Amino acid sequence: MPLPNTIIVGAPKSGSSSLYWWLSSHPEVCASKTKETHFFDDSINPRFNTSANVMHHGLDKYMPYFDHCPADAKVIMEATPIYMYQKNALKHLSEFDQKPKIVFILREPSVRAHSQFRFNKYRLGNIPLDKTYTNYLNETKSTDRDPLRRGEYIEFIEHWIEHFGKENIHVMQLEMVFKNRVAELKRLAEFLDIEPAFYNDFDFVKRNETRKMRSTKLHRLGLKVQPLVPQWLQEKVLIPLYMKFNSTAMPPVSAEDKKMIETYKSKFVSFNERLHEVFPHIDLALWK
Repeated sequence: MPLPNTIIVGAPKSGSSSLYWWLSSHPEVCASKTKETHFFDDSINPRFNTSANVMHHGLDKYMPYFDHCPADAKVIMEATPIYMYQKNALKHLSEFDQKPKIVFILREPSVRAHSQFRFNKYRLGNIPLDKTYTNYLNETKSTDRDPLRRGEYIEFIEHWIEHFGKENIHVMQLEMVFKNRVAELKRLAEFLDIEPAFYNDFDFVKRNETRKMRSTKLHRLGLKVQPLVPQWLQEKVLIPLYMKFNSTAMPPVSAEDKKMIETYKSKFVSFNERLHEVFPHIDLALWK
């Protein structure tokens, strides 16, 4: 049974869901049955990986995510963006007989951090609605959930370069993808050695846009049931109906939070500059 040769490993809340679906539409790509397997996470999360994780199981538990893929598929891939920060992912993926190609899609770090807060608060419902962004940052500071620490991208990417080689790593910038989806996906296709022309007339539908849940209790129940439902049925029927029934538009970002986002941008200047030195195609003007 095949193992993936391409992994989207980061960063969370930076467009990995859209990228996964855009890639999985390509005829030369076979995507995992579940977008985020979390198999190589550093911890157990009942929502994701209790029954299949590298800490308790061998690769025989990982392979079923790809058992529908033909052995001659050019690209076999999954996308678990939290892998960017996971030691298990770094270690075990680099020990594959054929090291997979690694894809990052990054977003302006301060905006990404606030998006993580809003996603947890309004979509997952694991942050009380009366909790402020300031309180959230104080609570997560210096923990592995610290959204600001997660935006120091080069600090993590350097380790992936050490394990995989820069030639096997492709870094994308979400803001650049927004500017020119066709060119950016064709560039990715060239990196993966699949036909770039497929994206000339492709319909780029945006995926996983954060919405506010009307009932977080119902949403938590849905997340528990989700792994039991075939991916194609979720995507084609259930998720669109469910989101229409149990979600509404996100509340606007407060003036205070907007000010904090702008203030924290200065925190990332040196990290962004180091990232640009290693990957000169990153346009730092898009992150000012």
